[in-house]
Amino acid sequence: MVLHCMSRSTLAADVTHELERVIVSEEWPVGTKIPSEPELMSSLEVSRNTVREAVRALTHLGLLEARPGDGTYVRSVSPLACSLGRRLEGCSLEETLEARECLERQAARLAAQRRTEEDVVALREGFQALSRAFDGNEPTERLIDLIRQQERCLAHAGGNQLLVELFEAIADPVRGALRTLIDTVRETEIDGVGPRRLHGELVEAIAARDVESADRLVLEKSRLVRSWVVKEEMA
Repeated sequence: MVLHCMSRSTLAADVTHELERVIVSEEWPVGTKIPSEPELMSSLEVSRNTVREAVRALTHLGLLEARPGDGTYVRSVSPLACSLGRRLEGCSLEETLEARECLERQAARLAAQRRTEEDVVALREGFQALSRAFDGNEPTERLIDLIRQQERCLAHAGGNQLLVELFEAIADPVRGALRTLIDTVRETEIDGVGPRRLHGELVEAIAARDVESADRLVLEKSRLVRSWVVKEEMA
């Protein structure tokens, strides 16, 4: 990795900004173990204390995660997602799901307007993989990963990077809700009235560039899930 030259006036801040640039540009993808302190010292031509200060700042921001006895790993490539994620910690699940509904409806509308043929292929393949996972009774975590992958494909198809980052920020709180509702999803799919059917129709609405249908299907799907969450919390 070749790092950019930096001014010497505010060295720790410059190092922090440079490492943030590398992370946000995904030169170090999420899950990557960053170089050791000696390697960073050599690449950046700075002292150990300066490197440590920069790493601490990015860890506090949420971009990095220190694992004692192992090293430091990239946790997120989005400062916005980190900040919003901390804000969401103080919100109820109902509030979070309402906000997610607003984001998904706009993402679906944009996707129906802007999607490329590659986006359609990715959405259809992702939905087929999700359906196979449901039918094959695969583990809950695998299903949740596939659901999130579909959400990312939908957000990317809308062509708005800020919306993609907002989706990522709101994903973790929703992940917990999905984990508790997977059995309910499986049961409703037996009758053909669950969110999987609605999502399949959503994919085809996006493929057909049907903006209003895409909006309606997201609304139906998200409100169905929210009704289950309310029932679960009251049980």
